[in-house]
Order: sequence, then C-alpha cells, then structure tokens
Amino acid sequence: MNQTRKKKNMNLLIGTIILLFFLCLMVISFFYTPYDVSKIQVSDKLQSPSLAHWLGTDKFGRDTLSRIMKSTQTAFFVGAVVVVIGLVIGTLIGGIAGYIGGWIDDIIMRFIDAMMAFPGIILAIMIVAVFGTGIINTSLALGILTVPSIARIARSGFIQNKALDYVVAAKAVGVHPMKIVFQEILPNVYSQLLVAGSIAFAGALLAESALSYLGLGVQPPDPSLGQMLNEAQEYLTDDPWYALAPGVTLSLLILGFYMLSNGLREVLDHRLS
Repeated sequence: MNQTRKKKNMNLLIGTIILLFFLCLMVISFFYTPYDVSKIQVSDKLQSPSLAHWLGTDKFGRDTLSRIMKSTQTAFFVGAVVVVIGLVIGTLIGGIAGYIGGWIDDIIMRFIDAMMAFPGIILAIMIVAVFGTGIINTSLALGILTVPSIARIARSGFIQNKALDYVVAAKAVGVHPMKIVFQEILPNVYSQLLVAGSIAFAGALLAESALSYLGLGVQPPDPSLGQMLNEAQEYLTDDPWYALAPGVTLSLLILGFYMLSNGLREVLDHRLS
C-alpha cells in the first residue's frame, strides 16, 4: 500500500513540477525574454549554445531560448482552449446521452462514433483548410476533435451514476432533473473528466505542433514548437542542437501532462485507493 501511494505521489509530483516550470517560463515571457523573438540577425545565425545564447540561435539568428519561452504561450493557450471546448461541449453532449438514454442516446452516440472513426489529424487539417490557419482556428479545430472522447467518458459516468440509489431516491421525491444532473451526478463524474482534460491537453499540444510543423497551425510571427521543428529539420546533421531544444521542450510538456493525468487518476479514483 505504501509503495503504491509513493508511486501515485511521484507521478503527480513530477508531472506538477514539470508543468509548473513551463508555466513560470510562460508567465516570465509575457514581461521578459533575453532577446526579441522576431528580430532577424543574420550574422548570428546557427550559433551553438553559448553564454550569449543558452540554447543557440536559429537560421535567422533569432535566440532559441527566447522563442521557446514565447512558444509556451502558444502551447498553453491552445491547450486551454481545446480542453475548455472539449469539457464543456463533451460533458453536455455525453451527459444528455447518458442521462436521457433511449433513441436520443443512440443518435448522439452514432454521431460520436462517426467522428471518432475519422482520423483526427486529417479532420483537423480539413477544418483548418476550410476556415484558415492561425492560433484561434487551430484551437477551435482541435477543440472540436476533443469533444467525442470526452463525451464518451461523460456518458459512461452518467449511465453508471443514474442507476445508483441516491439518484433513484432523488427522482422518487421529485427533485428537478437539472438539479439531479448538476448537484448529484456531475460531482461524482468530475474526477474522470479532470483526468480526461489533462490527457486532452497533452493531445492538443501534440496535434498543434503537428499542424504547425505542416504549416497549417500557428503562423509567424507567433512562435510554435512545431514550427521551430520544421525550420530545424534541414539542419539535423550539421546542427542537431537546433531541433533538440524545441523537441525536448515538447516532449517534456507532453510527459508532464501524462504524468499529471496518471497521478490524478490514481489519487481521485477511489477504486484504486
């Protein structure tokens, strides 16, 4: 039991430390970066890490550390918008399907199944191609893609809880359905949704980086980790450090959210306690 608890705490602790580090980096970047992230200085291009440029410079002579600091703003903004859209709409749709059931549940879930059957990144590319690139459209497209998975989790939670005695008793005494949903069922489903949200955040970071890498996501002058990786790919042989910094940053961010989600799941799920 003690070993299990230590493992739970380690997942949560390490994930939280990683994310707090990048959150602090993001907050600092609003007020200060070592260099102007958009200023092109050709004479300083492709410098290796040094005291002047801790993570080196890119092919335009821009400071890599400064651009990574700014790119955390993009990452957290996209992730936050995606999770909010996914949780609000997904919980609403899944809650309706799970609580009401019947033909409404069948129609909603067939639609959800159809969305999940389509490759997510392809659907995201289609949405961005139709509505245009940029941080807002990218966030909205990825948010829409997050809805089906969260809706299924919400539906499952509502189905499990609506059959329990406390919900049946509330219905029997005439408690309003909306009150049952928000005061009785939802508080018992939030832990599953919280874990799903943290996983969705990690997925959003990866998807946004993939779109930006393809040139369909966040556009210059806004820096993005995927965009930085795209610029660095032609220099992998001679200047591997160029891609190393954004690659490690993206990996750590995703690792942090996955460890956080595992820690939250193990702590909040009473069945594993």
